[in-house]
Amino acid sequence: ANKDRDFTHYYINDEPECRGVSPIYLQNVYNYISDHDPYHVIMTTSRSASNFIEAVDWVQSHPYIDPENMPDGRRVYMRPMNTIGSFVDDIAKLNRSDKCIGFLPTAFSYKFSSNYADYPTLDEIICHTWAATNHGSKTLHPYAYHDMNDRPSVIEGMRYLFSSFEALEELVLLGKRTILLRTNDAEAALYDCGDEKMFVLVNFTQAPQTVTVDGISGTWHNFRHNSMITGNTFELKPLEVLIGTNVVKDAGLPTYEETAALIDKLEYERTHGGSLLFERHNDVEVNCVGMTNVSGLTSNNRYRFFDGVRENLGATILKQGERYCEVNLTKVQPTFRKAAISGWNLQNNVTLKLCIDDEWMEPDIAQIEANDRTTTFILKDG
Repeated sequence: ANKDRDFTHYYINDEPECRGVSPIYLQNVYNYISDHDPYHVIMTTSRSASNFIEAVDWVQSHPYIDPENMPDGRRVYMRPMNTIGSFVDDIAKLNRSDKCIGFLPTAFSYKFSSNYADYPTLDEIICHTWAATNHGSKTLHPYAYHDMNDRPSVIEGMRYLFSSFEALEELVLLGKRTILLRTNDAEAALYDCGDEKMFVLVNFTQAPQTVTVDGISGTWHNFRHNSMITGNTFELKPLEVLIGTNVVKDAGLPTYEETAALIDKLEYERTHGGSLLFERHNDVEVNCVGMTNVSGLTSNNRYRFFDGVRENLGATILKQGERYCEVNLTKVQPTFRKAAISGWNLQNNVTLKLCIDDEWMEPDIAQIEANDRTTTFILKDG
């Protein structure tokens, strides 16, 4: 039915290893689709991709690093940086030139399953993605599109990542890749397209380290840093990825330093918006009726309701029936004159009611300010 449509690929299944899907069943589905439509590739995402290799043309490996901030101050990963490449190796070692290997960078947080979970930083996004690329990954495919907007580090980190790979595309896709260094702490690869060359050195650790790489000589342009690289001994910052190119490949792109400064600015805005409920999600109960996809409806996702992010689509309002959202403030009792409601399709016919001593009332409104995603009620004094 879809064979004459213009689209990129069939997404045959999502994480089949997590859902108990049979590789044999998926292979039968693959055979059926490819027999009827041999002109569109078929893709899946998996952490056990080699088990499903006969059911796809294009496989995205996604061993998310899942950062967590522990009570003792350590920042740990569910999957250490130096293990990320092994997931790509499981596919590459099959020597299937008819299959395309890709990678899904970590684009969200496992806050729904752990109070310690955090979003990846810019450095972590860059580091673990190149850890996969140095093992032969050829494509990028961020999975959690909605969640990418939860933090500036993720959305701007992905912009940085994708613009980098677009600039380096021919070297990554077509360059002869040679591993120059591989230890538990660092890894380096050389990409050679003849006239153009590039080396990528990755520090897997959260500590500075000095690394010497045999096979590197001469002067290189420091990709997205507006500086030059000489010699073959490097002082690496924690989780640093050093990319040297023999010709300039980053013309017109913001530098790493500019991107990091932008993330700091946007993160400050997120955390200093003035909300009296900011990150008080454990103290607030939310009850929604007539609304779907509400971030915050359950205790697992309640953290999104008051995390300072205003651009996300908070809810899809059903067209029929009663619809409302109650916020219980019995545990936290702020004194306020302004209430802002953000989300999609909320600018029309929005009302605000307060329940005081079990009695619902409409407060005296001095002014209502509305735009395409936020309605703000300014109450009269008293």
